[in-house]
Amino acid sequence: HALAPLGGRWGAPAAASAKAATAVALFATPLQWFAVAFFLSAIASGGLARLLREAKAFQPIRAEGPAKHSASRTKTKTPTAGGVALVPAGCLAALIFTRAADPATNAVVVCTLLFLAIGFKDDLGKLRAKNNDAGLSPRVKLAAQVLVASAFVGVVAALSSADVAPVSTTVTFGFGVVGALWEHFLTGQVTGLSGITSLAVSMGRLYYALAAFAVVSESNAVNVADGLDGLAASLCAIAFVALGVVCLAGGRAELGCFAIAMGGASAGFLVVNRHPASMFMGDSGSLALGGALGAVAAAAGGWAVFPLFVITLVFVAEVLSVIFQVGWFKWTKKRTGEGKRLFRMAPLHHHLELGGWGEVKVVSILVAFGAICAVVGVAVAGG
Repeated sequence: HALAPLGGRWGAPAAASAKAATAVALFATPLQWFAVAFFLSAIASGGLARLLREAKAFQPIRAEGPAKHSASRTKTKTPTAGGVALVPAGCLAALIFTRAADPATNAVVVCTLLFLAIGFKDDLGKLRAKNNDAGLSPRVKLAAQVLVASAFVGVVAALSSADVAPVSTTVTFGFGVVGALWEHFLTGQVTGLSGITSLAVSMGRLYYALAAFAVVSESNAVNVADGLDGLAASLCAIAFVALGVVCLAGGRAELGCFAIAMGGASAGFLVVNRHPASMFMGDSGSLALGGALGAVAAAAGGWAVFPLFVITLVFVAEVLSVIFQVGWFKWTKKRTGEGKRLFRMAPLHHHLELGGWGEVKVVSILVAFGAICAVVGVAVAGG
């Protein structure tokens, strides 16, 4: 593997080898990774949708959600747990192309499948009870996520210590890219006079706590965002491809392969999940996809964590909208005796829906913003 980034930029050996590999791969291999995963996911998802529809495994609609969702015959008769098709499709494609030869990527695959198992257990409970509030309790679900994430980062740390898959524990904030772009916008050249520079923070073993947090937080963030047809799948497709590019440029080609394959699988799932959806991914899909995003960045190293959160900024905004909504309601109720809301409804996509935007418009706007975040995230990775 190439060297981890130094001082906010990739080391010279890393840059040389990564550029040589990427020059060949970007026009061939990554497209193959994406395409194979896309078709595996599309075929598996289509078949699973038919089976689940015959079994009447329909998604219970959340009572607290928008009224038009509960009233929609389309949504109330839509099968769920589509992650059972899409997630293994992406993992299989990645294992085929990496030949299961990279221990770190194999660990990411296992972590992803364990998050899939947590989500499937939750989906199964909801389907059996025909109640969206059934399934795993929030505490049990979070405990399971933390347990899997902790075990995963333990493996990453062990692989790094054994020099099998070295991980940089220096977290790099690529603000220098912003400074350079600002200077170029104002003067037409990069002068270094803006004062906006990159920041590198050496975290040592604390990095692994941050890595576990990234895995769990991304898992829950994607889960929160999965509330409109095609939203989570589209954003994941974009985010995985962007993260794959970051990994390729940083010299971690196997992790890049996994990420791009998962992006292809997410895009393939849109065959059944685009509006009007004929199947939802359920917690099986959302928990696993989010966990996979965090796991890739965690296994890559500190240089990938900040770009991850930039790339997935829409997911971050979605989960923060829920946190702020609940916090503001509790605080105002304690102060005034009456709880008040910051948003019409949380998460953010429902707030926009209740503001008069149609479902397709909300998804289109958020996906467009997600694409912008992905480009910025890739840019700051080299900052």
